[in-house]
Order: sequence, then C-alpha cells, then structure tokens
Amino acid sequence: MEEVEERLIQEAKRRGFKKGVRFNTVRTPNNTVEVVELLMRNKPNSKEFSLYAKPFGVDGATYTVFESGIWAEIIEEPLTLNGKGVEVDYENNSIHALGNSYEIDDFKDFVCHCNGYDIDTIRKNGEVYLIQDLRELLTKIEENENK
Repeated sequence: MEEVEERLIQEAKRRGFKKGVRFNTVRTPNNTVEVVELLMRNKPNSKEFSLYAKPFGVDGATYTVFESGIWAEIIEEPLTLNGKGVEVDYENNSIHALGNSYEIDDFKDFVCHCNGYDIDTIRKNGEVYLIQDLRELLTKIEENENK
C-alpha cells in the first residue's frame, strides 16, 4: 500500500499538483481549491485508491485530486508582471515582457544580471519593475519549462 501511495503522490507532483497550485476538484469541478498537502486514502475492502488535497485554512477538509482513474483539472495561472500579461512561447523560446520580446535564455541572463547588483528596482521603457517580481516571474517560467 505504501508503494502505491508513494507512486500516486509522485504522479500527482509530476502532473503539477504541488503546494500553491489551484485546481478544480474531481467531484465538484467548479470548486477551486489551493493545494497545501497531498493525502491518500483507499476505500475499505477495495483495491481502489483516491488522492486528496488538504486546502489552505480549512481544518479537516480534503478535496479530490484523483479518483477512479480521473484526475482533477489544474487551473493555469496567467503570468503577469506589473499587472500586465506576459506571453511565453516555450516552443519558440521567446517571451514578451518589459515592453520587449526576448529569447527566454536572454531574459534569464537579464534577471540574473540584475541579481548581481544591490538594487531593488529597474526602469525599462518608462516603467519601474521590482527585481523581486522579475525573480518570481523567472521562477514560474522555469517551473513551466520543467513540466
């Protein structure tokens, strides 16, 4: 049983079910929940397993991530920077942010270069950007690349 639990949780993580991810549950598809922790249960006298997510701030509640061969649907959060949408084309290795288009690797280099200085903000095309926001955007891009 522990092996099945471990593999099911690994598969859930591989599919993107991790802390902070929002999803529509299996049983109630319009019920959006944020994952805090993954838990597994099997039905008594059954070989069928279900995987649940413990949500943030709701004691004792769990919501179905996997049941009877059906996975919940992850809600993809749009990438934004300063309240504006960021377009990333992983297939063509391009990103449109900061008012320009870049190759993803060039954008990574730009953010890493900013990290090398003791600064909190940059000004690009007349707009001020927080370095921390650039780092967070880069982290999300890298997470999406690894899916």
